[in-house]
Amino acid sequence: MPCALLGCALVLGGCGGGQLAGPSGATTTQAQASAPTAPPATTSVPTRRRRRPTPAHTVPQRTTTPSPPPVTTPPPTTTTSAAPPPPSGPATHAVDEQASVTLVKAIGDLHYIQHGHVTGTFEGEMTLETKPSARGGLVTFTLDVDGGGQVSGRGVVTPNVSDPGKLKPITGTAAITGGTGRFAGISGHGLIVSGKAALDGSSGFVRLTGVVKY
Repeated sequence: MPCALLGCALVLGGCGGGQLAGPSGATTTQAQASAPTAPPATTSVPTRRRRRPTPAHTVPQRTTTPSPPPVTTPPPTTTTSAAPPPPSGPATHAVDEQASVTLVKAIGDLHYIQHGHVTGTFEGEMTLETKPSARGGLVTFTLDVDGGGQVSGRGVVTPNVSDPGKLKPITGTAAITGGTGRFAGISGHGLIVSGKAALDGSSGFVRLTGVVKY
């Protein structure tokens, strides 16, 4: 064998485990190459199951129904009876007036002017004039009331001439015909005249009673 071929055979023998290269050697190598390689054994590690977190105990929320607003009962209304309104129109007033009169001026037979001070319901100064008439003495008078206001009227008086005294009893009726100031619109009818008077008008006492409106 030539030296070169011998060297190659040695090299191949060393590489092939001492076997010569050749068809049988190639077959062995191919068989080893064709054999399937078994996969490495897998060690089965048991998988740890993750524990689900225990849900916290949920307390059910209580549904609160809003309370209706309290019903406020208004306090009972106290009805105060109002005072009745004052009556409309003039009010009625009772009067009782007395006057002592003296002669101011004699004008004729049974015709004279007298003046006097008045007391009673109203106080003041009165002037009156008497004239003769078929029914007796026709009298007109004006009363100036203390504190303001004036009252006017007229009347008819009849003296009792059969009485022996100087001052003859007199009777009659009178009416209030008007006034001024606080007595504006005053009126009165059927007032009673009584008293005593001298026929010459020198003196006398007169009383006037009744009801007037103003």
